[in-house]
Amino acid sequence: VESFFSDDFLLVDPAGRFKGKLIVQNYIGSIFDTIKELSFTAKNIYIADNNISIIEFELVIDNIKLVGTDVIKWNDELEMKEMKAYLYEKNDG
Repeated sequence: VESFFSDDFLLVDPAGRFKGKLIVQNYIGSIFDTIKELSFTAKNIYIADNNISIIEFELVIDNIKLVGTDVIKWNDELEMKEMKAYLYEKNDG
């Protein structure tokens, strides 16, 4: 995934704001280093005319079910310039 990040990539997620390709790579790496089991399922992918895409997904991390949406802005070189990640624990009721 990191190969898609621009050098000034900005990630905004529930834990905070992370700017710069290397900083984001280290942050994401630290998350996945602690996970034993991971499942990701993209439910819908939408592409807008102005270099924006939206992914709705389900994520299972160590038996915790989450749903989320990523809003991604792309630059003209088709690198990710910004991603806003929204993530919520899924209730079965």
